[in-house]
Formats: sequence, structure tokens, C-alpha cells
Amino acid sequence: MAKIISSLVNQIKPSSTLAITGKAMAIKAAGINVISLSIGEPDFDT
Repeated sequence: MAKIISSLVNQIKPSSTLAITGKAMAIKAAGINVISLSIGEPDFDT
């Protein structure tokens, strides 16, 4: 069973949202002013 779970986990692709957030953080670290709208939580009821 563990082997089946491991092979399924290997098929999961990385989060696009986290990739974009990482790029925004890298650009900000380079000294460029960035407003990242890729990740966060709204301050209102959804």
C-alpha cells in the first residue's frame, strides 16, 4: 500500500500559486517594488 501512495504523490505537480509568489519574492529581494496578488486571504467573508 505504501508503494502505491508514494507513486501517486510523485505525480502531484507543484503549486502554480506558490511558484508565482516565489518569483515575486525574488524580484522584491532584487530591490524592485512589487505588489504580489498571487497569495493571501481576503479580509471579508467569502
